[in-house]
Amino acid sequence: MGPAPPFRLAELIPALEGRPLIPLRGEETFAGFTTDTRTLRRGEIFIPVKGRRDGHQFLPQAVEKGAAALLVERGNPYAEELLAGPARETLPPIIEVEFTQQALYRLASWYRDQFQVEVIAITGSVGKTTTKEFLAELLSRRGKVLKSQKSYNNELGVPLTIARLTPEHDYLVLEMGMRGLGEIRLLSALAKPDHALITTVRESHIGRLGDPRALARAKAEVVAGLRGGYLALPTGPNFILEPAERELEASVERERPPQGFRLVRFGSGAKASYRLENYLPRGLEGSSLVIRAEDERVAVELPLPGSAAAMNLLAAVSIAHSLGIPLVEIAERASRFRPVPQRLEVKRLPGPLTLIDDSYNASFVSTREALKVLKQAEGSLRIAILGDMLELGELSDRAHQVIGELAADLGIDWLITVGYYSSVTANRFGEHNPQVMSFNVPVPYEEAEDPENWIPEQTLIELRPVLADLLRPGAVVLVKGSRALRLERVVEMIEAQARSRWAERPEG
Repeated sequence: MGPAPPFRLAELIPALEGRPLIPLRGEETFAGFTTDTRTLRRGEIFIPVKGRRDGHQFLPQAVEKGAAALLVERGNPYAEELLAGPARETLPPIIEVEFTQQALYRLASWYRDQFQVEVIAITGSVGKTTTKEFLAELLSRRGKVLKSQKSYNNELGVPLTIARLTPEHDYLVLEMGMRGLGEIRLLSALAKPDHALITTVRESHIGRLGDPRALARAKAEVVAGLRGGYLALPTGPNFILEPAERELEASVERERPPQGFRLVRFGSGAKASYRLENYLPRGLEGSSLVIRAEDERVAVELPLPGSAAAMNLLAAVSIAHSLGIPLVEIAERASRFRPVPQRLEVKRLPGPLTLIDDSYNASFVSTREALKVLKQAEGSLRIAILGDMLELGELSDRAHQVIGELAADLGIDWLITVGYYSSVTANRFGEHNPQVMSFNVPVPYEEAEDPENWIPEQTLIELRPVLADLLRPGAVVLVKGSRALRLERVVEMIEAQARSRWAERPEG
């Protein structure tokens, strides 16, 4: 194990390329760091980053909460005001840097190096969070695991996950997302993963990058910081788009992976070392399947619905098994997996009413999968509530049309859409089934003046009586849309209606 915090602040300053504005005495220490004064603990460094608000505004709160040190940008007026105040003599060390965001990266990279922990980086078009959860669970019998919380997978989330490291951790499982080229490269370089996994390369984010080959190049950037362990890549239909697979292999080579790294493949292609066999869906109860690793096979009862869950499991197995966890142990562990919140999470409500909460996000691939799960569900009425699928670029109209056609072909009884682009879905579904309603907003998300409130509360108020009329005992409801729509509000509305209408009331 590496040294336990607290660490000496003087040892960190060269890595930050910073300058103390108040001379250090030499014995100052810190343990951890954060960008949020609401979660700041005594002894941590506070790094004020600039977003919708300038984090430097909260320097006084950081001082009050016992920050071990403050990083500030050169010439920032809030920092200058703090230094000019009457409490200067009682301030913690203040370190001036050029950009606090860049200093956050440098601090996270330095901090990662202080611990003897095995780091696994996970990226991909879809399935990152579920695969992360699966892999963390599989590794947890071999040691203490730290994993990204929720979807802390961006330029803030990855450093802040690293900040939670302690000497007790044996594994760090990091999810890495992106909005464009270069972002995964940065995250990989600061996290320096021992192993890396790319779940899929599919249509998600294609609106930002333009084509499947660019998606493959972006995902291959995870190799940039790889230290020389395992690299797991998808292969074959359903796991990776055909033009992207060729580009992914070439892009990995261009990234110059370290000497001695070991390549493993999972999926359905001829080169796959890890495969799914005998997949048998069991509706909302999950699926039965066989995982094959070369000549070894194991049967798995996976208690999570949909083929995507099985594909995510296979991705996690490719690393877990490579790290020495036997397939028999993996199968036993997988049989007790629990759903990730808001990702095909099946909720049994009073009525009885079945709610499939897939509200966290939506891509074309995941929406198609969710509709198939809804089709498999046993119920007297199947209702799909779908929001926009964002970041599809020129493919957006056609993708939303296809989803409408698919919903009709699968025999979904009612379709409700929310958003801008999804009106296309409603129109196409309506050509086959008149039981459709669309709650539209006037502008696409990209043009919204207030992106946080793109789908206003008034839209949800208008939806409430429609749900009250449609919901009935035996119904199965799917809720799915891109993160920007925040359709968990619809989930909460359905839960509240089910409780108020059908929950057993105490006698008296």
